[in-house]
Amino acid sequence: MTYTSSAAYEWDIPAKMRLDSPLHEVLAAYTAAQSPGYHQLITDLTNQVVQHANEALRTALASKKIAQIVQIPVAAAQEKELQHTLLHYAHQADAPNFIVLLSCNWPEGSNMDDVRATIATVQQFQQEYSAVALGFYEIEYAPHIKMGTIQKHIADVAVDLLLRAAVSPGPNEDVMLISHAADIVSMSPHYLHSMYDTATKTEPGEIVTWLEGRTSHAPSNGVLPNLDMLIAWYDFRVAQSGGYELGMAVSLRAYAACGGISGEHISREWTELCRSIHERKTYGHAGQKVAEGAICTVSPRRLHYKLREEGAELHRMWNKDQFGTEESYRTYTTSEDILDEVRDQLIRDFMRSHGQALLDLIIDRLQTERGHTKEDARQAALQLLHEAQRTIGDSVDPLPILSF
Repeated sequence: MTYTSSAAYEWDIPAKMRLDSPLHEVLAAYTAAQSPGYHQLITDLTNQVVQHANEALRTALASKKIAQIVQIPVAAAQEKELQHTLLHYAHQADAPNFIVLLSCNWPEGSNMDDVRATIATVQQFQQEYSAVALGFYEIEYAPHIKMGTIQKHIADVAVDLLLRAAVSPGPNEDVMLISHAADIVSMSPHYLHSMYDTATKTEPGEIVTWLEGRTSHAPSNGVLPNLDMLIAWYDFRVAQSGGYELGMAVSLRAYAACGGISGEHISREWTELCRSIHERKTYGHAGQKVAEGAICTVSPRRLHYKLREEGAELHRMWNKDQFGTEESYRTYTTSEDILDEVRDQLIRDFMRSHGQALLDLIIDRLQTERGHTKEDARQAALQLLHEAQRTIGDSVDPLPILSF
């Protein structure tokens, strides 16, 4: 199947999750607002998932109440780490009923031998780990397709798949949609259990609309210490500002209430989805929560590529950048570290350009989320930066660089 453009449609249902209604009614209303052409595309992709479903997925759709759907876009023409990623789902302890949904996509003109090899990897996993409910679809995109479109397609297929399930969550029940990627290096065996436990520990009549796991980049185990230090500082900054999109999860009621992912975003489509949910003030939500036990690391290959090959700075990592179906970083490896003086200069530039905003952000979060006074929050924020410096590395003391 080839897809060339993003279909827009109108959504004017009031932004509320209708907690007193069965989930399938909310999702059916969302689907009914789609244009006929777009709806047919999603139907065709869902038909593929059903056709490619393993026995565990067929059983889940026929007789089980699904609690979580993990969606993963797979750049089928380039992805070499998918098999390792999928293995993590085979070792999830105490996990609720979950589905793994893959979009195996590639741009026009790709090497189809590579695409077929990726699809064969998925099928082999389905056979060897038949207890994991896993489905996938295949789609070819025009060059320069927006990542928002790719992510929207997967999420809307997840909606359609739930509408076909025999058992649907009832009033005040929900399904969490979790954003993952194809290059996960490590994952806690209790990852999905922690996500589920955090999402369901709410007051009566509440739904967690936005959930985050603890995501960071995998270190090199001492092989590339300077790159490790730079990336650890970047991880620290992102963690303070809300976390990575890999590991975000949303309520499907809230997803439908805000009209879903926008296909027009070139990046940060999940961040924009969560912002849209909260800007519309969907009622009955328990806000943003963090699943402390949902810990995973991802490949640092893209950050290595940005820092080494493109000379990116930590505070300007993604200028005019986007994820796509085919990118050089996906096959990139390096055994050569960055020089000490380059590392130190990048940290200094980062702190001069972003350090004060980072400190202010920490102070604001401590005040709003934990009720600290401004002075207590300031002291705690400084202590947190000291702790980060000690843990990450002390090549540059960030505090003298900041203006107080």
